[in-house]
This record gives sequence, structure tokens and C-alpha cells, in this order.
Amino acid sequence: MLARLKRFFDLRPGDLQRGSLLALYYFCIITAYTQGQVVRDALFLGRFEAVRLPYVDFIVAALVGAVLAVYFRIGRTMSFIGLLTSSLSFFAANVILFWWIAHYLQSTWLYPLFYVWVGIFGVLAISQVWTLANYVLTSREAKRLFGFIGSGGIVGGIFGGFLSSVLARRLGAESVLLSMAFFIGISTVLVMVIASRNRGMAKSLTSTKAVDGRHSATLRESFRLVRSSPHLLAIAALICICSITTYIAGWQFRAIMKQFLPDKDAMAAFQGMLYGATGTLAILLQVFLTSRLLRYFGIGVALSILPLSFVAGTAAIILSGALWAATLLRGTDKVIRYSVDTAALQLLYVPVSAETKVQAKSFLDTVVLRGGDGLGAVTVFLLTAVIGLTPPQLGWIVLGALLIWIVIARTAGTQYVRTLSETLRAHRLDVERLRELPMDGSATHVLITGLRSDDPSKIIAILDVLEGRRWKDAHMSIREMLSHPSPEVRARTISVLRRQGDLTVVAQIETMISDPDLNVRTEALLFLAHLTGIDPLSRIQHLGDFQDFSIQAGILVYLARSEDQSNLPAARLILEGMIRERGASGRRGRLEAARLLRLLPEQFGVYLYQLLEDEDAEVLREAAVTAGKRQDRQYAALLISMLGNDKARNAAIEALVQFGEKIEGILGDHLSDPAVPLEVKREIPELLVTTAKRNARDTLLANLRQPDSVLRFRIISSLNKLQHLYPGLELDGATIEAVLASEIMSHCRSYQIMGKMDGHLEQQSFHVPLQKSIHHELERIFRLLKMLYPQHDLQSAFIGLQSKQKIEHDSALEFIDNTLKPSIRRLVVPLVDGDISLGEKVEFANRVLHSTIDSKDDALVMLMTTQDPWLKSCAAHLIGILGLKQFRAEVDEWATDVDPVLREKAQRAQQRLAATHS
Repeated sequence: MLARLKRFFDLRPGDLQRGSLLALYYFCIITAYTQGQVVRDALFLGRFEAVRLPYVDFIVAALVGAVLAVYFRIGRTMSFIGLLTSSLSFFAANVILFWWIAHYLQSTWLYPLFYVWVGIFGVLAISQVWTLANYVLTSREAKRLFGFIGSGGIVGGIFGGFLSSVLARRLGAESVLLSMAFFIGISTVLVMVIASRNRGMAKSLTSTKAVDGRHSATLRESFRLVRSSPHLLAIAALICICSITTYIAGWQFRAIMKQFLPDKDAMAAFQGMLYGATGTLAILLQVFLTSRLLRYFGIGVALSILPLSFVAGTAAIILSGALWAATLLRGTDKVIRYSVDTAALQLLYVPVSAETKVQAKSFLDTVVLRGGDGLGAVTVFLLTAVIGLTPPQLGWIVLGALLIWIVIARTAGTQYVRTLSETLRAHRLDVERLRELPMDGSATHVLITGLRSDDPSKIIAILDVLEGRRWKDAHMSIREMLSHPSPEVRARTISVLRRQGDLTVVAQIETMISDPDLNVRTEALLFLAHLTGIDPLSRIQHLGDFQDFSIQAGILVYLARSEDQSNLPAARLILEGMIRERGASGRRGRLEAARLLRLLPEQFGVYLYQLLEDEDAEVLREAAVTAGKRQDRQYAALLISMLGNDKARNAAIEALVQFGEKIEGILGDHLSDPAVPLEVKREIPELLVTTAKRNARDTLLANLRQPDSVLRFRIISSLNKLQHLYPGLELDGATIEAVLASEIMSHCRSYQIMGKMDGHLEQQSFHVPLQKSIHHELERIFRLLKMLYPQHDLQSAFIGLQSKQKIEHDSALEFIDNTLKPSIRRLVVPLVDGDISLGEKVEFANRVLHSTIDSKDDALVMLMTTQDPWLKSCAAHLIGILGLKQFRAEVDEWATDVDPVLREKAQRAQQRLAATHS
């Protein structure tokens, strides 16, 4: 039975326990409230005329605000659970006192007092139930359970009505008060049980004050709190327009019923039958439809159902003014408002912070709710008593109010999603703390202070950062580094000053030609040859310990920059000699040649080709820097090929960036060319965004179906970045949806594989790469979704889904559930819901893919044929562990793969296979 109940309501582990207690608590409160309504009407009308009922109704509306102010002040002194148990105990004691007075004293003043008391009790006690539910349930649990909890209230209404009738007939109306006190007492016990079982989920239940003590919990502060929050303001508007409209509709029903059924007994019988029938329909709707409506259509649609359903009854009243039309309108209100609408309305409170929830919700559910009733009463009085409208004519006013209601309902649904997004974004900002600081004056001062360090490597790094950034602020401090004890710092300082063209230090540089360190002397010669045109031969005649490359460098720059064209052939001979010399002895000469080409005239650029193909990584880096400085498109292909060299990659990237948009075409050709090495292609997407800017869109979209998962991820990430940089940029939705469907299918396949790997899931060498692959699949899915829904912060939702905090995880799940269109939501949500077990996800994947993986061998074949290096590393693990020598060729191939994780796993598998063979 319980299993069927869980399946019917789509309940997860722990849901039934928390939901049952809350539903029982709601049942007891509604039972007590229904009994209170029955006995108050009987006692009041037994002593007073019915025309006096509006007076006590207005007193209830007026006193709610004052009672709430007292309630807030008490809430500042105790926890929320303490506030609930204290207030419920107080209510139970009141009812017992009322019974004693009614039974023994029979004082006339008791009956209007009790009438007002019941009105205040109903508003406050019902609000407390839903506030407690908001505390102990996450957004996802609330969506599943609010319908179930609401069912308890509907059953309580039916049960309370029948029980009151039986007690009143057998023991008298006053006896109902004792039953009412009993159910309030049971509610007090249930509150304590709920709190004890949910302390881990909602610590604020017992550890913090019910109302934030930083603010005075007055009605004015509560009003300011609501007004300051667009989300709370939307809820307030929704409650107010609902109260006004339903009050007018309720008055229409009573007025028309009075016309057709003037006898009071007939009216009572008719209303009893109507409320019994509507209660039954409401419980059926609550059980079979409410949770599904919220789950599949979202909160915005659910909030619009009640006003839309009012249209038919209101139109019928306008056209006919008959009792059946008024009954239809009243029945619709009772059935839908206490099933679908209440659950949807309470769900709006889930994103509200715990610090303000009690104060805000209590204010909205009491003052705003009763204020709406008061406005409705004033409206009816003015339109009927003053203007003279009939009940059917009031229908036109109701239709206008319904239109406003629908607009507000849609706005509240949108604001709900926006508030969830803001909550998730705050979580994401907590996760992503590292940000690059702008180079403002204070940051520059910190760097300049760092030049006083005793660590030469740190000073050199700071010099690189300071170069070209706020030069005026740092200039004097950099010049002081010319006299630093470290030769590396002195050489780098001269280089920086040379690139900045600083002629103020020429005299000091001339003295450094005789520096003890060869590197410093060489940099000094280059500085003078480059910036002053001084013949280096005239400066080095007395320096016999210069290495050949130092003399060559100084002479070469001098000859190449000489105005005498006859010096150019000699310069070429020197440069060719420096480049031609191979081996370790010629490395420094080639390195200097790569640097010198930045200073030489354009006709010397042809020599750079040889250096861009050098076998030495440092020479390649310097050659790449030179190519970037020259910005000649003819070097682009060689620079792109260097992207596959991890030792020269960064220099190649920096060089290619300097080319800008003019290399968009060649980058695109390399990205789509199957012959280009994978390690090269993986670096191209981000380069395209940096160089081609918005023009990179078409190239990236055209390559979005690349089979390699890493490359595909980088293309998707680059499109995300492009969309962020250029918000108005349009992307091909059809292509993105097609790739999204493919990614979802791949993700489903991963769960099918997991379903056949029970014996290996606990092994770290298998589990870790598998989880990495699943994480990357999900990230690709959410990045694609971000392209389809750029207006929503799906990045924060993805981060929230990774959180181990259930509240944050469920808030993220609720956000995407209210953001994605149904066709995509049905595919994505089951895959990311942390409450869905692996077995359920495997079953879901089987349904989506229309196929199954029947054995571990089939799963291994799937792992081997995938293009995901993480999954292939799982296959390598299995082959090594199981000793599957028939796959030795595949393992040998993976052992040389460009991906380090797959390469490492394959090499371990090789070792295991070799050990098995021996």
C-alpha cells in the first residue's frame, strides 16, 4: 500500500514521513477551524440577527493587524517552534475557557468575542502550518508534497463538518468546543515531533529567533519588508486580488441563494450539500492532479487556473443570474482554491530566506489576506448599496478583476523563477571566489612594493606584469632595478626598458657594457644598438670575454639598422650563421637570432620560418613572440601547428592573438580539417573568439558536432563566451538543439554503462574518471541550454546541482524545472535529480534510447568506442583488471594518446597485462 502511495505521489525516500506529519498537522488545524466556524455561527445566530454578521467580520479584519503586531514581538524572543507551540497552547486554553463560560455562565458578550476569535485563529493557525512546511521542505520536496499536505486540510474540513454535526445533535453545540481544543492540542504535539525529526534540515527552526531581531517586528517594518522585495510584493498583490475577487463572488452566491431559497433551513441544507460535494471533488483533485500540475506545467500555470476557471461561472451569472450559475462559481472557488491554488501559492514562499519568512508570510497571510476581504466588502457595499448594481451586474466587475488576477499570477510565477535564480547566483559567487583584479592604482602600488623582494624570480615576474601597464607609476621603481645584485634582474630590466624605448637611462646602460655578467652586457649592447645606433664594435674592442653570440648580436643589429644598404648582406651572413649552427653550442645563437628578428627590418622576416620549426622549445617560444610582433599572416600556419607543443603553446597563442581577425579563415580551416592533430584543434575555439570576435559564430557552429568530447566542450564553451560578450548575437537554435539531444543521449548511455558495472563502481580508478565524464557531459548539456536560454542563469543552476546541500540542489532543480520548455525538461530533470536512484536513471535511459546494454561485455565495448577520454580510461582500467589480452592493441594505442589521463590509465593496463602474461 505504501509503495503504491509513493509511486502515485512520486514520493522519494523520507518524503512520506515528513509529508504525513505535516498533512496530519494540517488536518488537525482545519478540523479545529471548521468546528470553530460551525459553533461560532450557531452560537452567534442563536443570540443575534444575521444582519449583524458584517460588523463582526469587519472587526476581524481590523484586529488581525494588531494581533499580528503582538505575534511579531513575541517572535523576536523565541524560536519558530517555540512560537508555534506557545501560540497553539494558548489557543487550546482559550477554547477550554470559552467552553466553561458558554456552559456555566452563558454570557451574551461571549458570542461575538468567540466569533472574532475564530476568525483570527483561522488566519494565524493555517498560516503557521504552511510556514512550517516551508521551513522543513526544499523546493523540490515542496512541489511533490504540497498537494499531499493540502489533502490533509481538505479531509480535515470534511471530517470537522461531519463531527461537529454529530456532536451538536447528541451533546449540544457547546460540546464542539472541547473537540476543538483536543485537535489543537494534538497539533501542538505534532509540531514538536516535526521539529525533532527535521533539525538537520532546518536548523533555524530551533536555533534562531522566529522573527529577525535586527528590525522592529512592527506592521510598518513588515510592510517595508514586503515592499522592498519584488518577489514578496508579487505575492502580496496576488493574495490581495484573490481575496477581493473571491469575496465579491462569495457575496454574489449568498445574495442569489437568498433570492431562490428564502428559508433558512433550505439554505443550510443546500450549503451543506454544496460544501460536502465540493470537498469531495477538492480531495480528488488534490490527490490526482495538483502535484502533477505543479510538476509538469510549473507554478505560473498553476496560479492561473483559479482565475481562468472563474470566467465560466461569472459569465453564467451575468447571462442568467440563476442559482445554478452562482453554485458553479462558488463550487469552482471551493474546489480549486483549496487544492491547486493553495499548493501553488505556498510554493511561492520557498525561495524566501529563513530570516524573513515568518515575518513576511505571517503579514501576507493575515493582514494582506484580511485586508483584501475588507476591500472586497467595501467594494460590494459601494457598488450595491450606493450605485445599486444587482448581483448579476457585479459579474462585469469580477471579469475585470479576473483579468488583473491572471496578469499578476503570471508575474508572480516569473518573479518566483527570478528569485530562485538570484539565490543560485549567490551560491555560485560563493563558489567562484577567485577573480582577476583590475590594475588600479592600489594594485600597482602592491606590485611596486613587491620589487623590493629578495627573490629574483618574483621580481622578474613583477617586471613582466608591470611592463606596459601604468608605466608612469612604475617607471622610477623599474629603473632602480638596473643596480640590483641579481644579474637576471638587471638583464630583464634592461630588456624591459629597451622595449619601452626609455632614453633616460642611456648613460647608465653604457656603463653596463662592462658588467661582470655576459647576459647583462649583451642586453646593454642590444639596448644601445637599438635605441641609439651606436656601433657595438666601437664599444667591445676592449672587452675580450664576450661570447660569439654577444658580439654577433650587437654587430647584427647595428648593420641591419644602418642607413648604408651595403651593410645588409653582411648582416644576413651573420644572421644565417647564427641560425645555421645546430646542437647545444648553437642554441644560444638561435635563441638570440629569434629575439633579434623583432628589431630587424622587414626583409629579414624570411629567416623566421626556420626558427618556427626549431627543435628547441625555448627557441620556438622566442620565435613565436617575434612572429606575433611582426603580424605577418604567412607565419600563422606554423604558429597554429605549435599549439600541439605543450612547451611552446602559450607563446603561440599569444602570438596568434596579435594577428586579430585576419587569421579567422585559416583557424577555421584547421578546426574542420580531419588531418590536423587533435591537440592542435582543441586550442582553436577560444582563439577564434579572441581573434575573430563575433565573426567566430559561424565557424564554431559549423564545427559543433566534432566527435571528440574535449574539443566539443571547448567549442561549446567558446560559444557561451561569445554569447556573453555579444548579448544580441543570434545562434542557430536548431543546430544547438540537435547537439543537445546528442549530448543527452550520450549521458543516458553513461547511466546504462554504470548499471552494468556494479562490481567496479566502488573502485576509485574506475569511479573517478566515470564521474568526471558524467560531470563533463552535464556541463556540456547546461552550456548548450544556456545558449537556448541566454536570459536565465543556468550556470548558477549547474553549480547548485553539484552542491551537497540539499536545499541548494533542490533550488537549482526547481529553477530549471520552471525554466526549460516541457520537451527538454522531461529529458533533463530526471538525469540531474539527486533523489532519483541509479536504477531509475537506467530505466529512464532505456526508455529514452529505446535500447539496452545487456552485459558487462557490451558495456566495455561501449566504453572502448566512445570519443570521451575519461570513459576510455575506464575501459583501460577494466581491460587491465580483467586481464583481457585480446584488447592489447587498443591499450597500446591509448598509451600514446594526447590526453594524459587516458595515457596514464593505458600504461597501467599495459603493466597489468604484461604481469598477467608472465
